[in-house]
Amino acid sequence: MGATVALTMVLGIGTAGAVGASEQPSADPSQILRPGLGVSPNQTAVNAQIQTARARLAVTSRQSHAGTPEPITHPQLDHAGSGLSALPHTQVTAPNLATPSTSSLPGLDVSSYQGNVNWAQVAADGAQFAYVKATEGTYYTNPYFAQQYNGSYSAGLVRGAYHFANPSYSSGAAQADYFAANGGAWSADNQTLPGALDIEYDPYGSECYGLTQSQTVSWIAAFLNEYHAVTGRWAAIYSTTDWWTTCTGNTSNFAANDPLWIANYNSTPGQLPAGWSTYAFWQYADQGTFPGDQDTFNGSHDQLVSLANNGPNSGPTNDFSISANPSSLSLVAGTSATSTISTAVTAGAAQTVNLSVSGLPSGASASLNPTSVTTGGSSTLTINAGTAHQGGYTLTVTGTGTSATHSTTVSFTVRRHHK
Repeated sequence: MGATVALTMVLGIGTAGAVGASEQPSADPSQILRPGLGVSPNQTAVNAQIQTARARLAVTSRQSHAGTPEPITHPQLDHAGSGLSALPHTQVTAPNLATPSTSSLPGLDVSSYQGNVNWAQVAADGAQFAYVKATEGTYYTNPYFAQQYNGSYSAGLVRGAYHFANPSYSSGAAQADYFAANGGAWSADNQTLPGALDIEYDPYGSECYGLTQSQTVSWIAAFLNEYHAVTGRWAAIYSTTDWWTTCTGNTSNFAANDPLWIANYNSTPGQLPAGWSTYAFWQYADQGTFPGDQDTFNGSHDQLVSLANNGPNSGPTNDFSISANPSSLSLVAGTSATSTISTAVTAGAAQTVNLSVSGLPSGASASLNPTSVTTGGSSTLTINAGTAHQGGYTLTVTGTGTSATHSTTVSFTVRRHHK
């Protein structure tokens, strides 16, 4: 579970560039980055990424940046969702124990706040993947990273590392190099996810780190491009729709390449940031079955492994179903009747569905109210027999979403006027 603001204030000591007195020295990155406890056939490539990142960091660390460094007092308490847990944003529902409403793979994310993790127990409880905090800014490495990163691998989980961004402190490129040199390198071994950029509420100052929306977008682009240059992978992006909209202007610039790790402590992921039609990961609670935060992967285990091996960057495409109740009506000429058209999410995230009706006989009319719904919502279909001839007819109600189109039918019979 994430630390509260009160705890942060009590434990917050030190100055910019320093970490809390309780922190331990970080392990050697060459040991941290071993895919398993044994020697990996991909270790040469991983070591090459580390050396490249270190060399580039010597240059990028001197780059100018738009932010003004803030005092760094509690990096050991910052983690994916720490701002979401502490701030009273509308996306948080107490006591933060939401349960995913769709079938997906369970997982977790951890940081130094969890310390040494019992990965055998985590695996026995059903976890399929884990993200582990590796770094923050260009000043902090997680002292428990080796135990958490290698331990999750040894327990059979697909795991990845994440970087807690601090755009006020140094450039995006410098932080990407620092991340790749200290835990964020990638290995093609079926169990290593692309690194993730945790970009969220500023734990040290203003919500957007003192940057304008355009400066924030430029900072993120610099990080992602540099990480890709060093590792060959596009990083996942962790954020909330609220922060993304406020601080980037809801840019869609990164949706084509970077998997989305959405945070929303509700029963559904909710509206996604612009450009993403679906999400790869969803952090839905800050406590639950596993240590740390609770997450799901939006797909099958094969799709998770595919993502780890540089395959498609998300799970299944968003999909939905559409149905009518009742699906059969009987009308007298000149009268009307109604049917409820319902939609439901069957895969991925919610989406907007535009509804239309076709197949009306001459003399009859029909209307839908509303004509656009969010999956999970419903519309009322009203059929007026008007002057249609006696007989049986079938209407087709079509729902057109952002990723799929489905239809359902409503049959109706027109009878003579009552005598």
